[in-house]
Amino acid sequence: MHDNIAPIENISPDLLQNLQGVLFDIDDTFTTHGRIPACSLSALWDLKNAGLKLISVTGRPAGWCDHIARMWPLDGVVGENGAFYFWLDEKERKLKTLDRIQQAHSSKSKYFFLTVFFSSPSKSKMVPLICG
Repeated sequence: MHDNIAPIENISPDLLQNLQGVLFDIDDTFTTHGRIPACSLSALWDLKNAGLKLISVTGRPAGWCDHIARMWPLDGVVGENGAFYFWLDEKERKLKTLDRIQQAHSSKSKYFFLTVFFSSPSKSKMVPLICG
């Protein structure tokens, strides 16, 4: 474990009550030897049912991310190391996507969002970036 990262059990309840979501890696973090343990998937459902936003972040290609966005209890999947993200529109039952490079250069879209995280969850925010 890194010296500057405290074990999760040391996080104060005061800090946790401001928690709005969890971003997590998939391979060998959420999975073990390439498989999803039952406790990991159960934890996702528990967090989702508790009202937290859940976003997986992975280097995996779009095909994998499509499946993950449709089948897992997530609010989004960031794929190919940040090249795009997918989310499932529950009302339309359609997969939505945003390719950050296309979004930034599109004549129709002048902005995209960058999530900025600070050590205090109450200071973390989505920041709109204007693209010329």
